[in-house]
Amino acid sequence: MKFVLNCSNLPPDRQEEWNWMMLNIALIIDTIWYTRNGVVHDGKEFDIWELVNSIHRRYFEHQADWEGSAGTRDCPWTLPLEGMLKINFDVAVRANEVCAAAVCRNHKGELLCVRLKKARGSAPLKSEAIAARLAFNMAAEFMDQPVVVEGDSLMLVEQVLHTDTIPDWLIEAEVSTIYRLRQWNANWKL
Repeated sequence: MKFVLNCSNLPPDRQEEWNWMMLNIALIIDTIWYTRNGVVHDGKEFDIWELVNSIHRRYFEHQADWEGSAGTRDCPWTLPLEGMLKINFDVAVRANEVCAAAVCRNHKGELLCVRLKKARGSAPLKSEAIAARLAFNMAAEFMDQPVVVEGDSLMLVEQVLHTDTIPDWLIEAEVSTIYRLRQWNANWKL
């Protein structure tokens, strides 16, 4: 283990890849440990390909965040249609602290509601999930109105919309809550 953890043991032309290799190793070990605990303590079964896909998803999410390309888009914010509300959510992650925000506006762009939440953590996907849950909890305050909820994490949105696959274990609770909230109101869109 000491050999792997020492960057200088890699060939010189591969030393630049050491951080990415460590990320991959950490995600693999985390997945093995979490799966093992689920099997031993809860009798859960697992699909090896879902575990592999989970490792890939989390690897690319971290890589995009570290390279500063996560959530960057060139499309401007647009007003919701008349009679609808739009709730935007996002998160800032800094030094083991997460600040999630959700903002609700009407079709005129008028600010109706703002929610903030601070939490401990540093995982980009988990942080986005916290912000999304905050947004959907806000949407529950406008239960009878059509609401569009918008965020910038494609990985999170895909896991919420694809209910036929098991979400990444790190955000399973948030995805389950969002799914239940969406079931209660057919007027909500993500």
